[in-house]
Amino acid sequence: MGFVGATLGTAVCSVGPAWIYLQVAPSTSSERWIAKVVFVCGLAVLVLGTVANVYAEEEYSENQMQLQQLQQLQQLQQLQQQQEDRQPEFLPAAADPAAPVAVEDLRSSRLD
Repeated sequence: MGFVGATLGTAVCSVGPAWIYLQVAPSTSSERWIAKVVFVCGLAVLVLGTVANVYAEEEYSENQMQLQQLQQLQQLQQLQQQQEDRQPEFLPAAADPAAPVAVEDLRSSRLD
């Protein structure tokens, strides 16, 4: 939208009328120099406005991409926090059932 305004707005408001005046006014008219100045200034504004608009659009796109990445990171952190909240706390690890058990361990556990 800004790109269209930067190009067509300037063309319709300043460049076009000045160009039309230069085409229809007699060459002896003393106002032609004003029309030439308006035409040249209008072209300069058209070019500078378009360049500034393209630059602003690129910067906006980069900021939007960084904002989306930040939002995705925050969502990921929230999901991780939710998963941590759902998981019960781990109890101390029990002895490995596949590990060999000494006979003394069995006897002491029966006596307790």
